[in-house]
Amino acid sequence: MLRSSNQSKPWSDDASAPPKQKSKERLSRLFSKRGSSKQKKEPAPAGPSANQTSLSRHTSVRSTPPARYDSLRRQPDHDDQIFSTVTSSSSFYENDSQLSSVEKNLTSMSSAATATANLDITSSAFLSPQELRLRIHDTQRELQKWTDQHQQLQQENSRLEDQLQKSQQRRADRAQALEHLQQQYQNHVRSLRAMPDDLDAIKTKLEKLQQGIGALADRLLPHLSPDHTYQILATFWLNLRDVLVPMIPFSNSLVRHLTEKFISDVLLQNLTLHDMVGCACSEDYTTMYHWLQDHQLDDLATDLRQHLARSVVRGQKEQEIKQHLEHTIRQHWKYLYSGLRKAYPFIYQHDTSDQNDLTTHFGAQVQQLVDQAAALGFSMKGFEQDITPTAVEEGTQLLDPDLMDDLNGHTEGIIQFCVSPPFRLVHQPHPLVKGRVICMKK
Repeated sequence: MLRSSNQSKPWSDDASAPPKQKSKERLSRLFSKRGSSKQKKEPAPAGPSANQTSLSRHTSVRSTPPARYDSLRRQPDHDDQIFSTVTSSSSFYENDSQLSSVEKNLTSMSSAATATANLDITSSAFLSPQELRLRIHDTQRELQKWTDQHQQLQQENSRLEDQLQKSQQRRADRAQALEHLQQQYQNHVRSLRAMPDDLDAIKTKLEKLQQGIGALADRLLPHLSPDHTYQILATFWLNLRDVLVPMIPFSNSLVRHLTEKFISDVLLQNLTLHDMVGCACSEDYTTMYHWLQDHQLDDLATDLRQHLARSVVRGQKEQEIKQHLEHTIRQHWKYLYSGLRKAYPFIYQHDTSDQNDLTTHFGAQVQQLVDQAAALGFSMKGFEQDITPTAVEEGTQLLDPDLMDDLNGHTEGIIQFCVSPPFRLVHQPHPLVKGRVICMKK
């Protein structure tokens, strides 16, 4: 109705129109402006005039809705409702101020509707059904691919878990079998030894023997005789006499160390591998042992040593072996006890007194050390590796802190006296038990 009444009249001829007609013209101009702004965004079809295009924008949008956008089909109805509502309500306003207020409200409502339409167009940009079906098909195919891959990985994981379990079981079985073989090997090795001692037990016995020697020297030290002890100790070693005689009188610490040295040198005869204590064929064994070593037959030399030591230990109940063993031990005790008695005359007075207990006699303590050294000697001779005392050249050899300790705390110098030699395994760099020496500075 508004469009039909104003189509034949130009907008410039409304100056003398009545108020009601003016309000209609203002509304028409307002929608004409909106139509012209839309024409810039959407070119109008050829044929109708500019006024018809601006007034019939809602009709054209409603008649040709764009495909895939439902919001464009809903928006023209909303604008027509706004236009008709404002047109019908404009008859109630008789002055320009009321119409201006209505125009402002109408402008804001139209702007909001336009913004809503643009938002709907942007947010409702969906794919076509064919494209959606293709997208769904691709997604399903991708999902199926990942599902198949997941199943393959699960199967592979199960297979690897089974292999791991089987490998762990085989490892446990082999570890148990290895432990069993090691146990059998240790039993076999122990059966070849003359004594059941292993390397740690031999080391412990060596250290215990040295402690026993030190205890005897400490017990003898308070009973030294200045008239006898210094002179006798200086004559025990022919190669050291020229060094010891000028040092008389000795200090108490030197007397103690020389006493230890004398006891250790005597007991050392039981600890050498080439001498078999208690064996009637000891000299023949020594000759054979050296011959095998000279011809690089170390394995045969070790077997010979082990078998002979085991035979002596196990045959102690036999009269012949027992007599030879007792005779050798008796000779070692006699030589050691007589030497100590010369250096310390108090020993004879103490041991011959009827008031003293036999267990407190110095002779009994010496006998205990000799027996202990003989047993240790069989442990070393019956061991599968060569454990030997290392020779020390007194007066010329330099101190080696890795092999021996200086009793005076020196870290370098020339070895003057060797109280006890270092014991070491053959072909091993570190000693089993360190040696104890006295050095003089360079």
